[in-house]
Amino acid sequence: VANNSITDMRGLDNLRFVEGSFWISENEQLKSLEGLENLIYVDGSSLDISDNASLVDLNGLSGLDYVWDQLVIKGNDNLENLEGLCSLYYLYTLDIEDNASLEICEACNLIALLKNYISFWLIIGGNIGEYTRDCPVCYTWPCMTI
Repeated sequence: VANNSITDMRGLDNLRFVEGSFWISENEQLKSLEGLENLIYVDGSSLDISDNASLVDLNGLSGLDYVWDQLVIKGNDNLENLEGLCSLYYLYTLDIEDNASLEICEACNLIALLKNYISFWLIIGGNIGEYTRDCPVCYTWPCMTI
């Protein structure tokens, strides 16, 4: 989905499964993933949420349980939290990069929830030293941070 005029994902309310990759990218006006609450399963190489300048949270993905391979969250400058991914229980690779408003602890908290179900994770960006000293998840659990 790439459309500069959309502000949410309403219209995809009945979407429950995606076979193949699902890209939500380069939507400058997208503020919300509202409309994707019924999405449960992405069975493809990736779910990619990238370069959505106005996106603040991922709450529309609250029903997502399973991503077959890779979840990419990249370049969403106003993204503040990952709470919408609280139902996720399986993915192979998590790639979180260059989300200017997202504190590294948000990513580490997600990893802590998924630690029994995730094979590889990568977090890039932020002042790692500050976050890891203050974050009980980062401090006690070995996140791969660059």
